Amino acid sequence: VIFGLMFWSMGSTEEVLAKSDSVLAQARSATSLYLALAPQTGGTRRAVAPGSADLSPLLRELREAAPASAQHTEAIEITRQLEALEQGTVPVDLRVPTADRVQERLGRLISASWDERASIQQEVWAIKQRTVIAFAAVVPLLVIIGLTASFLISRSILKPLNALTEASRRMAEGDLRESVDLPSDKELRTLAEGFNRMREQLAGVLIRMQSYTEEVTHTTG
Repeated sequence: VIFGLMFWSMGSTEEVLAKSDSVLAQARSATSLYLALAPQTGGTRRAVAPGSADLSPLLRELREAAPASAQHTEAIEITRQLEALEQGTVPVDLRVPTADRVQERLGRLISASWDERASIQQEVWAIKQRTVIAFAAVVPLLVIIGLTASFLISRSILKPLNALTEASRRMAEGDLRESVDLPSDKELRTLAEGFNRMREQLAGVLIRMQSYTEEVTHTTG
């Protein structure tokens, strides 16, 4: 159980941390693109005129950064708009407004990505807390189960041994009437069967001796 909890905790934590890293990569790629669209000195913009900046590596990074992210759809849409800007399919008079809108969307994407990463970090902390609570609940339970099992096993062994001890005491006092119950344990059962055979043999010897004594007494009388 303990190893199961450990593997569950490690697996869950690694999965969440991998997602956290991918969201972090998404935030960094979006930040790089945001800076690429920032106004230069004199009010002109990068990446507005076709071929003015090679955004392909950054677009690829943003597209592939975090497929499992809640912001992935928004990231894909932003890359499409930037590709349209870079390839010159946006009319000249709409390039600057389009770049402004994309930059705003990038800003929101960056903020949302950091918020999502913070939420994932909280999830990691929650997993750690659940693991600690589970250990705190399971370990005492396992101790109780172990002690109970030890008590039951000891009892299952000691009870037949005590019965044999009591039967031996009665036999020593001459009481051969009662046999010992056969326990379920194989070794103790063999011991009890041997004791019962010895009791029967001893009882037979005593009966024959008593019969012989009576015959001798009757003959001499």
